[in-house]
Amino acid sequence: MDIDASEVLKNIEHFINGLPERLKQPLEQACLTIEGDAKKNCPVDNGILRASITHDIEQTDTGLVGYVGTNIEYAPFVEMGTGIHAEKNGRKDNWTYYHAKSGKFYRTNGMIAKPFLRPAIEANRANIISYFSDLLKEG
Repeated sequence: MDIDASEVLKNIEHFINGLPERLKQPLEQACLTIEGDAKKNCPVDNGILRASITHDIEQTDTGLVGYVGTNIEYAPFVEMGTGIHAEKNGRKDNWTYYHAKSGKFYRTNGMIAKPFLRPAIEANRANIISYFSDLLKEG
């Protein structure tokens, strides 16, 4: 059986040219999966952090990019901890702060990390790979 190289190249080119559009569905599925688990993992105080977790997909110069996260200012401190408990570059000692509502001073050494986003990615790594594997099987 003779294989026509030009036909193979044409098929590859057709597959690659249509790839950005076909990537949207598995990328959306991957982002939604991570977003859902991150919300489940999120420690809840009043629910603002959990409610703020969302995703977005955008076209960049290098292709489609999916983002999952939050715009809440304190989210990185919840995810990675603070003070002596911080995963990177935390304080090495205790500190005191004033709480205006209570009118009291408090001493702390920081907050232990309560990761919610990274565990959502890790727990779904196989699922995410399968979403994109299905796309490659089409090609």
